[in-house]
Amino acid sequence: MVALAIIALLGIVTLSYTQIVQANPGGGGSYSVAKKNLGETAALTAAAALLIDYTLTVAVSISSGTDAIISAFPLLSNYRMGLNLFVLFGILIILHSPHRAITAPLFSFIEKIESKKSPDDYITILIPEFETKKWWHRLLHSQTGLLFRNLLVFKNVVVTVVLYQLEK
Repeated sequence: MVALAIIALLGIVTLSYTQIVQANPGGGGSYSVAKKNLGETAALTAAAALLIDYTLTVAVSISSGTDAIISAFPLLSNYRMGLNLFVLFGILIILHSPHRAITAPLFSFIEKIESKKSPDDYITILIPEFETKKWWHRLLHSQTGLLFRNLLVFKNVVVTVVLYQLEK
């Protein structure tokens, strides 16, 4: 019975995907399809879901890679966390920017990535923003995500804002 339900679900997903491809012959990912058909909120939700998926994929990949290394070299089993961190920071690209001016290095980075990607690929940018206590404080703070969204509106760039709060 479970197998029939899985087969039915696969059939529904296949039909849905076929309809999406026919409706968007120029290609596009979940962000562009959701934005075109459902609006920006749905598109940002899709982008956030992709971000979570990518994050979990990286975490699982790093863990499985470390496990493979440890299975080949059992003497390294006591250094599992160190190996995970080494692999993570060996892959991760961190932009250091003094004086909180990230615009120039970010645009330079985007240009480098755009020259290497296909026209249908999207670049996802995470922008940390301070979450203010009062709505009118947002007029002075937390405008970086909005700025980047406006500057990158005609490129295949998804800007995702990650809010954070400072504790007292």
